[in-house]
Amino acid sequence: MQAQATRPRISAADQITYQARACARLANLLSTAAEHALPAITWTVTAVGCGLRADITPAVGDPRGTHQAWVQALGLTAQRTIPGRLAATARMDGVQVTITTALIKEQS
Repeated sequence: MQAQATRPRISAADQITYQARACARLANLLSTAAEHALPAITWTVTAVGCGLRADITPAVGDPRGTHQAWVQALGLTAQRTIPGRLAATARMDGVQVTITTALIKEQS
């Protein structure tokens, strides 16, 4: 039986530090967005690790165009995803930045 590698536990104080770093990166990203006149999108600071996540929905009107504009302005790398979705990511100053986009409305 193979021993499982255990990750060191992240303290609450460390996690808050990671979230503060992600917020500082978000402020920089929003400055870039203003310079490029990008459309507003919704951002989330991740609860675990050091990350930012943006989700673009069809409600923005042109989800593909919005996605491409943000990806280009931020220099993100496209990722493989499921049909009907786009994704791009990059690590910036220790912060994992990810944008996902739904191209079609999901049926309820």
